Amino acid sequence: MTKRSTTMATRVVKLIRHGRNQAVCIPREFELPGNSTLVTKVGNRLILEPVAKRNFIVALRALGPLSPADRFPAIDDPPPEPIDL
Repeated sequence: MTKRSTTMATRVVKLIRHGRNQAVCIPREFELPGNSTLVTKVGNRLILEPVAKRNFIVALRALGPLSPADRFPAIDDPPPEPIDL
């Protein structure tokens, strides 16, 4: 089990252009796992968070229930007849 640090660290980092996008050079001590991240804008702050595997399920649930047109149709399946063994 890893212990998370609760201390805040701040660094000035370089912003670069990548085509029409802006990118942030993240120092090694702030590296995030994987190759994608969640970005949240709160006021004038950007918050970067690692993408957890369960976020896919959370995203699906955020879409809400399926519309009736997207659901499987009901199956009229009578119960099986008893078998005499």
